[in-house]
Amino acid sequence: MKKTDFAKGTSSRATKLAHGGVRYLEQGNISLVREALHERGLMIKNAPHLAHPLKFVIPAYRLWEIPFYAIGLGIYDLLSGKLSLGRSKALSASETTRQLPTVEQSHLRGGVSYFDGQFDDARLATTLALTLSDLGGVVANYVEVIGLTKKSDKVTGAVLRDGESGANSKFRPGWS
Repeated sequence: MKKTDFAKGTSSRATKLAHGGVRYLEQGNISLVREALHERGLMIKNAPHLAHPLKFVIPAYRLWEIPFYAIGLGIYDLLSGKLSLGRSKALSASETTRQLPTVEQSHLRGGVSYFDGQFDDARLATTLALTLSDLGGVVANYVEVIGLTKKSDKVTGAVLRDGESGANSKFRPGWS
């Protein structure tokens, strides 16, 4: 398998959402939701040039859906703590239509708005590579790790394959 350029495929394969794991809330996985919300908040706080809040609106066609989503997303808001991106809010049918002009209006009862995040995945990958390099790390594309070298059950390096020439080489960092 030939490795390629940095961030290849990120634009076509990623949702570009820095979400807090709202779907895991329904499954009751509170610790995962809390961790994802924390990481999302840190990304937006530390890299506002790469990530930003994004508002979502969920339309509701059954009356029970409005309090159901509002309560669940209220818990989502609480779990985000100090890194909250904004409060979720129950919306009337007219407000839902105003915020989602193309929404199906037949039987629309209202909706709920909430915030998650969005980021530029390719820029984030490039920024991380540059940061690694700035900190003394080795950044290489078209290289694949095909094995690890060990001494006394401790990893001491890696066996690498150059994707262009096919040549294998051993790499041993200064810390091993």
